[in-house]
Amino acid sequence: MSEKELKTYIKIIEKSYSSFREHVENFPEEALDWKINDFSGSPRWIISHVIKDQYPFTDFIVKGKTSSSQLKIEEIKGDISNILKKYDKMVKDTVESMQSLKEEDLTLIREMKNYKLSVEELLFEFIYHINHHCGQLAMILGTWKRSKKAENSKKN
Repeated sequence: MSEKELKTYIKIIEKSYSSFREHVENFPEEALDWKINDFSGSPRWIISHVIKDQYPFTDFIVKGKTSSSQLKIEEIKGDISNILKKYDKMVKDTVESMQSLKEEDLTLIREMKNYKLSVEELLFEFIYHINHHCGQLAMILGTWKRSKKAENSKKN
């Protein structure tokens, strides 16, 4: 993989972050803690997970550092503007870290659990992870809106 292709991965990461941010920014405050059922995560939990998971994942990709303990996700308190401040800082930090990658780093193998993946493969997984959760937020928002519509129609 060339330096140009590496820059393309970073561009895709930045665009994925931008798309996720747009979903968060436009999410209704009243829907942040709503759950589809008792076993699913709320949008607040998913957003908190994305923000907190990116740091150790980035350290693993860039530096090969693994966390010895499972990251405990504590929901970020406050309104959307507070969440976005934390999100924007995370994006700045992770993109800066990713930009330190060199072409020769892409073939390095990282081991996690029983998996061995190259840095290039991990970049793809990183992009997938962000977009997966972006899709979750879109699905939850659509379901929340339909449930509100159904509630309102029962009242009439």
